[in-house]
Amino acid sequence: MKKYYFLFLLTILISYPLKAQVGINTKDPDKSAILDVVDNDKGILIPRVSLRGVTDTSTISNPASSLLVFNLTNGNNNTPTDVTDDVKADNLYYFYNNRWNEIISQKNLDDELDKMNLNKVVALVNMKPSGNDNSFASSDLGNNIRKFLFDNEVSDGQDAYNPTTGEFTAPYTGFYVFHINLLLKPWRSSNDNTTRILKLGLAKPFMNTLPSSGLSDEIFYTSKSYIDSALGSNFITSLNIKCIVYMTKGNKTVALIKNITPGSTQNSYQYNMNVEVNSYYRDLGNTMSIIYLGIR
Repeated sequence: MKKYYFLFLLTILISYPLKAQVGINTKDPDKSAILDVVDNDKGILIPRVSLRGVTDTSTISNPASSLLVFNLTNGNNNTPTDVTDDVKADNLYYFYNNRWNEIISQKNLDDELDKMNLNKVVALVNMKPSGNDNSFASSDLGNNIRKFLFDNEVSDGQDAYNPTTGEFTAPYTGFYVFHINLLLKPWRSSNDNTTRILKLGLAKPFMNTLPSSGLSDEIFYTSKSYIDSALGSNFITSLNIKCIVYMTKGNKTVALIKNITPGSTQNSYQYNMNVEVNSYYRDLGNTMSIIYLGIR
């Protein structure tokens, strides 16, 4: 009798589905997961297949929604003139809504955006609000020309601007609009009426490093000259340019200034960032925005 009773209970238990969690390398799987895999130096290897196109249901028969695979080869779905149903090699795909959908990588996203004629802000930089009174420019490159060093990246999703060198590297090929504004504190005598010609410009696009030999005003791709009329302790020097530059991906450029020597020596021809003494803000008055026009 006991034997039959035991078999009866076993039959009841078997008739109900078992609910359990699986933990690999852990005795305490997360309660929200049906499968919890723990490891410090290994990953999960997703099944690798060769899909023929986004509507391929033959390579994997009757794929379930959310099925995940890593595709090994390019496939055109046997429609070579139609690229909308292609799959790309070395990409993750999941199955949903009767088609394979790519899990797009940052590189693929950038490549697709690069194909579109979209205007977008590539970089916005300015000066930190303190600590850079005399460090806003490089050493003299020759002929009293220096790099202007914006030291704060407000927005730079492409990591295109280098605050150490002041150089911008083009992430795409095409036209760029540069807006550059400078606001500096001059140190001149109030009775000094000497005409001071200052220049702000943008270097011609270059590769690798900025040319160091034969540096002259010709290095400016575009430049503006200013007669600095800021005299005495209560005046401010302002410079600005706006220009459109064609750059090939990987080309560099940098903002250049001429006849602007960093310093704080009274009654001199020096300039610094301490515009706050005249109720201005260096982080608002010193900016460079770079917009990619998407026109090739």
